[in-house]
Formats: sequence, C-alpha cells, structure tokens
Amino acid sequence: MNAELFSDMVGKDFERKGTFVGTVNYLAPEMIKDSDATCASDLWALGCIIFKMYTGKVPFPGMSETACFPIIL
Repeated sequence: MNAELFSDMVGKDFERKGTFVGTVNYLAPEMIKDSDATCASDLWALGCIIFKMYTGKVPFPGMSETACFPIIL
C-alpha cells in the first residue's frame, strides 16, 4: 500500500469521527441513541445486509428516519 496516500491522516483527529453515512434501514441502535460506534455496530449492519440478501427485504422498512428509528429501537 502506498504510505503517501495516508500520510496526511497520521496524528490528526478526524473531524468525521462519530458520524455515520449510509442507509437509515441498516443503522445500529447505538448510533440512533448518539452513542459511539463499536464493532457491534458493524456486525449489526452486516446482519442487516445478510437479512436483505436472504429475504430480499430490508429488516426495518421505512422511507425516512422518523419511520425507521422507532422500529429499530
């Protein structure tokens, strides 16, 4: 891997730490509650993806945050 590619990131605090990007339907409960993301958050998302692959449906349906968040929690 090219070390120069990431040289500007070494030793800096990332401003985006604690933010999320992606589909609301796969968001882990701790992210909704504004807690820090952990490996469990990634496993949650992976489980949602596997569910979608197996059933063809998202595990928590809804078109907006207000529709999905109560179902996820």
